[in-house]
Amino acid sequence: MRLGDLDGARAAIDQLADRLPARSLTLRRMEAWHAHQSGRIVEALALYHEIAQRMPGDRNAAINLALLEAAQGDVEGASRRLRELRASGGESAELAAAMAQVGATPR
Repeated sequence: MRLGDLDGARAAIDQLADRLPARSLTLRRMEAWHAHQSGRIVEALALYHEIAQRMPGDRNAAINLALLEAAQGDVEGASRRLRELRASGGESAELAAAMAQVGATPR
């Protein structure tokens, strides 16, 4: 899946959907990414929430949830989510970038 090739990504996801169980985390992650990149924010939020519920320590889902929450105006909730993630698992480049994007300050 090349960056920006959403049609190609959709085709790859559809092929995987034929091979994986409907609730497969791999499939859900790809569907969430595709919805996010395609601007289907409500769908992306629902999928990332599902992933986070099934895998409570999933950093990727938490970061993407925070970015989407902030984009929808819940900057404080997004900041809190990112600070909690930082406190639970340390620093990473992706987390630092998300914190900067959201304007989350470490506490």
